[in-house]
Amino acid sequence: MELQLIEFLIDTVEALLHIVRQQNSQLSQLGAVAAEEQLQDVEAAYSAVLKNDSWKEVDTKNVD
Repeated sequence: MELQLIEFLIDTVEALLHIVRQQNSQLSQLGAVAAEEQLQDVEAAYSAVLKNDSWKEVDTKNVD
């Protein structure tokens, strides 16, 4: 169950990241440099989540 939730969350973040990249591409064509910085922040946060293995230690015995 937890693995499915994690996979769902990763898929959702990937979809959001794809949307942000598309928007960034459109905005960069208009000269919006700030969008690139926001994209880098999103990518950094996404990478940090993927590198964090603490979710494996979640105690699921007490989850209803």
